[in-house]
Amino acid sequence: YQWQESTTGCGGPWTNIANGGVYAGATTATLTITGAPATMNGYGYRCIISGTCTPAATTNCGQLTVNTPVNITTQPANSTVCAGTNTSFSVAVTGTAPTYQWQESTNGGGTWNNITNAGVYSGATTNTLTLTGVTAGMNSYQYRCVVSGATACAALNSGSATLLVNTAPSITTQPAAGAAVCAGQVKSYNVAATGTGLTYQWQESTNGGGTWTAIINGGVYGGAATATLTLTGVTVGMNNYQYRCIIGGTCTPAATSAAVTLTVNTPINVTTAPADATICATGTTSFSVAATGTTPTYQWQESTNGGTTWNNLANGGIYGGASTTTLTLTGVTSGMNGYRYRAVVTGTAACGSVNSASALLTVSPQPLVTLTASPYTRLLPGKTTTITATVNPVLPFTAVWTLNGNTISAPGNSYIADVNHLGTYTVIATIGTCTSLPASITIADSVSTKLWIYPSPNDGVFTVSYYTPGASSTNRVVQKLTIYDTEGRLVYRKDLTITQPYNLEKVDMRRNVGGLYYVVLRDANGKKIKTGEVVIR
Repeated sequence: YQWQESTTGCGGPWTNIANGGVYAGATTATLTITGAPATMNGYGYRCIISGTCTPAATTNCGQLTVNTPVNITTQPANSTVCAGTNTSFSVAVTGTAPTYQWQESTNGGGTWNNITNAGVYSGATTNTLTLTGVTAGMNSYQYRCVVSGATACAALNSGSATLLVNTAPSITTQPAAGAAVCAGQVKSYNVAATGTGLTYQWQESTNGGGTWTAIINGGVYGGAATATLTLTGVTVGMNNYQYRCIIGGTCTPAATSAAVTLTVNTPINVTTAPADATICATGTTSFSVAATGTTPTYQWQESTNGGTTWNNLANGGIYGGASTTTLTLTGVTSGMNGYRYRAVVTGTAACGSVNSASALLTVSPQPLVTLTASPYTRLLPGKTTTITATVNPVLPFTAVWTLNGNTISAPGNSYIADVNHLGTYTVIATIGTCTSLPASITIADSVSTKLWIYPSPNDGVFTVSYYTPGASSTNRVVQKLTIYDTEGRLVYRKDLTITQPYNLEKVDMRRNVGGLYYVVLRDANGKKIKTGEVVIR
């Protein structure tokens, strides 16, 4: 056997092969080529078989095909993109007739799955895999290419490339307005968002959202470029300001949070404290307070032990306005002397309450007047009784006396009454600024059928009186008074107009001689009513 080689294919020329280099078995039935280089591609081979007999036999030509192994010269590179955008992975290869199959791993390279053209994928069997509209869920997925060569050449896996998918900012928790705060307190607003490479910028609007200004740290502001904006020591002037956060990131667009409104309540400030009050027992007084602040409410308190403990007051009894700016006490008692009163003024939530200064209630006792008459409360002509006013407590006092509603003078706080001054005596006493309730006593007439003539004996001047029931200034009764001497001569005569039950008629007979005289009282028709005697010295 003799193997021959043609470097130009089966057309010759032919050269005998000798063992060596890549060749072995050159004179055997089997030619072995070991490690054929790519340059031998297309070489022709045949065998000349000789024997004892001629002619020699020549085999057909067999042509050698040497495929080049695939070699990845450019590996796919990692890609970082924003969700919703496009990207691609590419591989560069040398070798004979390479083919491509892109694969994807969703578990960090643990397992790999062939990609087909569909959905976001295209070019799955080319050297470039294109992903159109990647999703956030594909973050950290890995991609590689399986490159296969011609027959007899092994396939190669490219290195893996990681897809990093950045996401645009998306707010998951909006800032909440939360509770109102009081001036001087701290208020925080928080925002939460997802996305890649987030940045924060809080903004403020002082005109209800008309315009917005970026906040910088300083003054009351902190955390202006973080997820939490802190306002320390808010002012009343910031009431109704609005706040929002602009959240940027690696990917656009930025997200703008909802706006929240800051409510700043004004702290309570008592501008006018209740003033001390001095009052008489049974009188009415009030305590008032004035305060500034947001929607103040009021609760009056009372201390019965000089301010050691305080109790809330409720409307009822002597108290009114217990939850208003003015507490009214109606009908105070002397036992309340020394009590103290204050208002607890409470502001809107977060502002707390303020106690006003306390005011002292001084209650002076109301004078109690007692009227007594001695020795009579019913009088006859010529009799008198003394009405005396006494006052408790025993302190200097002034008094107003009236008789039947008309003011009278009562020096020394006593009054001597006679039948000319019958009726109801009333006294009102005042100690300091306290006035008593009226005290009254009635002095009335005493019924008698006697004709009263007194004094007798006398010096010629005497009084005559007779009880005429029902006589008054509006019911006048006419009577006639006549006086006779012992010889029956008429010595005195007068027509009388009676305007009270006991009319005191003063008679002057000093021009008459002394002796016994007879007094006769007649009615308007001359009919005798009563007779009597008088002695003139």
